[in-house]
Amino acid sequence: MRLIFDEQEDDWWTCTEHFIKERNETIRLTFTSEEQPSESYINKVLDKLKDIDQLALQAATEILGNYSYEHYKGLGVPEEKLEKEETPEAIFKRAELISIWFMSEECDEFELSFELPWDEYHSYDVEFENNKPLCCAVNG
Repeated sequence: MRLIFDEQEDDWWTCTEHFIKERNETIRLTFTSEEQPSESYINKVLDKLKDIDQLALQAATEILGNYSYEHYKGLGVPEEKLEKEETPEAIFKRAELISIWFMSEECDEFELSFELPWDEYHSYDVEFENNKPLCCAVNG
């Protein structure tokens, strides 16, 4: 598969609209590389994307650490946007993957970014190392 890198800045190469059939979503896909990513790098990324649902479920565990039904309800978020069940599986179903940033050609360090229906102001960015989630940063 050939990717079209339509944004490039310093050592970041980005395909702004990559369709992931496994999730039926279009995401932003960024590669860290001083030169246009090699075929090998691209293939490693595409292989990693085959497991995207498993990675997103792992990310949901980290996102859950930043979610409380009662907290968001108290902020006045409409009930239909909230998730009553506070489990990784429930968060996984509601989280929209918006981007993935690969930080090395080995694809052992990357970040998945999500938007959530109860928080229109922030992205939830989960860093991975060796396919294990490290932490979730809430950015906005």
